[in-house]
Amino acid sequence: MNETVSQPNDAPTAAPPITVIYVEDNPAILESTSMLLELEGFFVKSAADRAAALAHLSAGVVPDIIVADYDLAKSDDGVQVIDCIRKTLGEALPAIIITGDTTLLSVSGSLPNRAELIRKPPERGELAAAIRALAGT
Repeated sequence: MNETVSQPNDAPTAAPPITVIYVEDNPAILESTSMLLELEGFFVKSAADRAAALAHLSAGVVPDIIVADYDLAKSDDGVQVIDCIRKTLGEALPAIIITGDTTLLSVSGSLPNRAELIRKPPERGELAAAIRALAGT
């Protein structure tokens, strides 16, 4: 009589991907950066503005980190969008603000808590490395 004994799977389970809400009002940058982040293994929910970002939250998306362009075309800037998402979730998620405005780089000490400033365009791999560092993986 042959008996099959099942062995527990000793292989480590892969950690779920880091979920990123990425807010950028330039459609070409939004699409290309989202695609690059997905190729890096992140789960990306992209949004052109605060309303679209909040719609992701309403749909049940729970981000690990927020990435936002500073200079958004509508009335909000990236810091305001980050603050709104944090207040909605009741949690000070880590965040990255991306900007081409070099004057902001000199005031990075006045960024919100748990936020980092990255100059646009980021160096290859810089944004992915910052996301991993801030999200704790």
